[in-house]
Amino acid sequence: MSGITLYLGDEVTVLNSDFNFNNANVTVKTPTENLHVANKSYVDIADEILRQLIVSQSAASVQAYADLLALITQLQQDNTALSTQVDNLYLYFFNQHRDGPVPSRT
Repeated sequence: MSGITLYLGDEVTVLNSDFNFNNANVTVKTPTENLHVANKSYVDIADEILRQLIVSQSAASVQAYADLLALITQLQQDNTALSTQVDNLYLYFFNQHRDGPVPSRT
């Protein structure tokens, strides 16, 4: 097999060249638009969009977590308040705390 072996480093620019590999012919042409994959600006734009998306999703996740913690705290407070009210009812009707034995009518 003959040909050129390319070792891709930090940056490789190959323009107006023909390559053959895996029985396919590839011609490298100069990009005609900034958003072609061959351009660094395409990669930079994609990178910026992904970074913004990550920041946005992270902020949304942090906010959702904070909202969930606030809801859990509120539910715990409601549970404590209801528990106190039920205990007060036991004291009123049965003259004993709720954590004591179950009252009977006999």
